[in-house]
Amino acid sequence: MKMNIYTPVKAAQLFEWRRYNEAMEEAMQHLQFDPQSEDAFCIIANCWHFKGDNEKELKFYEKALKINPSNYNALYNISRFYLQTDQFEAFDQINQTALSYYPESSYLHVARGWYYFERNDQDAAQICADKALRIDPDNSFAHALCSQIAAVRFEYRKSRYHEKRALAHEHEDPDLWSLLAGATITRGDFRRTVQMAEQAVSLSPTPSFIRQLHSYRIADHWWYRWSFHITIFHQRLFKKKLVTLDLHIHAYARS
Repeated sequence: MKMNIYTPVKAAQLFEWRRYNEAMEEAMQHLQFDPQSEDAFCIIANCWHFKGDNEKELKFYEKALKINPSNYNALYNISRFYLQTDQFEAFDQINQTALSYYPESSYLHVARGWYYFERNDQDAAQICADKALRIDPDNSFAHALCSQIAAVRFEYRKSRYHEKRALAHEHEDPDLWSLLAGATITRGDFRRTVQMAEQAVSLSPTPSFIRQLHSYRIADHWWYRWSFHITIFHQRLFKKKLVTLDLHIHAYARS
């Protein structure tokens, strides 16, 4: 978060210590003598995010954006909210606006990559992830996106590589653990998935993370794992048949 002499430093420190109620109280007191403090509104929004109230989070980010339409934290986190709630048209609009202000933000490119991934455009998602990693090779969320794309493509070794790269630089973000859990369950590593979901809940016990953990625990049973691996076997077999057919087509075209 960009700081200046009017930034509510104590509130920011309390937020870093995860004392969210105290951070919000301190930020609200700061707003009494500086009602145009966009940083204070962002701190309150961040607190509501980790307390699991996305509607209040969005409300305070929008207040920050009214004060400064180019506020990076507000633009990024509002776009993330739209992405997580499948409001793709709204996400597309605000993400493009954010990129016009911050074209070298690796996180904005990662967010756009997840947007393409959710719309089943893996190639476009990979392009965004690669661009983010060119800007910041240690961006954990870009590595998480690469891990998910690789898992969907049955490139499990590559998926695990990007998982390790993601965790090498970030351990304290519950959203990252949640995203990586999605990649591990795609690979069929159910126990690892539950462990990651548990880590997300331990960092932020919000209803969404708790629901995710519950669903993963249900999936971690022999009957579900057996059904899953049978399905994956057929998908991989079908993919190999498609590749073989594609090779025959190219061979015929060259003859």
